[in-house]
Amino acid sequence: MKRWLTPEEARSRTGLRLVLTVSVPGPWSEAAKALFHVKKIPHDRVIQEGGSENEALFDWTGERNAPQAVFNQETTRSGWRDIIELAERLEPHPALCPKNAEAREEMFDWIALLADENGLGWQRRLMLLQPMMALPETHPGHQMVANLAQRYGYDSTKAQEASRPIIQILKKFSLLFQKQREAGHRYLLGESLSALDLYWAAFAAIIDPLPPSICPMPDVIRAGYLCEDPDIRSALDPRLLEHRTALYQEWLEIPLDLGP
Repeated sequence: MKRWLTPEEARSRTGLRLVLTVSVPGPWSEAAKALFHVKKIPHDRVIQEGGSENEALFDWTGERNAPQAVFNQETTRSGWRDIIELAERLEPHPALCPKNAEAREEMFDWIALLADENGLGWQRRLMLLQPMMALPETHPGHQMVANLAQRYGYDSTKAQEASRPIIQILKKFSLLFQKQREAGHRYLLGESLSALDLYWAAFAAIIDPLPPSICPMPDVIRAGYLCEDPDIRSALDPRLLEHRTALYQEWLEIPLDLGP
């Protein structure tokens, strides 16, 4: 297990500091974590609390969300593409991006379907917020949920319509996986592991969480992450979940370290 630092502790250090959401397997944080784990890049992990103000973090980096990658005195990187490119620069091997520029952009386009605003992760988060928004104001979790809803542009109409783009994205990934298998490829883009595989592995958790042996987390969070919408489930090739599990077993950190 790596040591987790507070933002106050992390800002006085050098090297790579990776700001990650604690207590839950947030897909953006888990994907960033996977990049540096696969490349064996030394780093400190820094606490970010989802739904909180994270004032000390904001005072240090100017941002409240996770993930963030801070290398020495360089500008904070919080966009998923910037974090991937930093990982590639700090340790070129194993390469997680295609060398060919066209193939590289194709990979980024696929990751955007998962990680960009209005992508699978964004839409699924709206679905997760929907029942939580019904909490009374006296509920201990009300303020955290209200903060998240404001931060991510929640409204009930968007949440009710979120399943449609999720289904479209999952169908695209299922077709991609089928084409790759027909071509004799093990991974989502060609014959070698790429950042796309790592992002798929992380984002699949908000459709079908990893088992407790790999990802220990409270039952209430696991139940929230599990998507039981029959149309969403039918759009997902179950072999993509098998691919996710195989990636964790071969390449990634298990059990997941969700922090203090």
